[in-house]
Amino acid sequence: GTNASPRPIFEQERDIANFAWAGNDQFVVSEADKLVRFSLDGKSRAVLASDPNAFLNAPETCSTAATAGSNTPESHRIVFAWAGHAENSTGRSIWRVDLDGSNLKQLTTGHGDQDPSCSPDGKWVYFINNNPDRIRRVSIDGGAVEDVPGTTIPNSIYGGFAAHISPDGSKLAFVLSEATQSMVAPG
Repeated sequence: GTNASPRPIFEQERDIANFAWAGNDQFVVSEADKLVRFSLDGKSRAVLASDPNAFLNAPETCSTAATAGSNTPESHRIVFAWAGHAENSTGRSIWRVDLDGSNLKQLTTGHGDQDPSCSPDGKWVYFINNNPDRIRRVSIDGGAVEDVPGTTIPNSIYGGFAAHISPDGSKLAFVLSEATQSMVAPG
């Protein structure tokens, strides 16, 4: 911007893990046990999802463009990983919620689903499943989960970063670490 130094949006929040832009004038923050939408001016705050016994993180905005010639406006949804929720208390799965906090929906039921990322058209949610390590995808509306071809690589571990799709939707980038020794202690 044009300011000489950054200015805080709010003075103090607890346990901020990460955030995602939600349009140009607001963003969503992961506060460990909840997702909160803030306006850029810091005056508006809304809890989108919460669970005092779980961990919500890695929010990502999925946007769909307005449909030309129809009454379908641009929409923004937030996808995120939810660990320890009652529906999947032993694992971590991917969820979706509308920007106003409505239409909360579980998209996956895996035990190691993390780091969701959306396709440019907002129709697909890509995520890392670390049981075993691979990249998978699911429709933003839910349904069958599928492996992304070419993303299961032997003797590798995903580097803890989301898989990101190029703006034209033709490429997928992700970080791998090569596993050079056994990760399991002997017997």
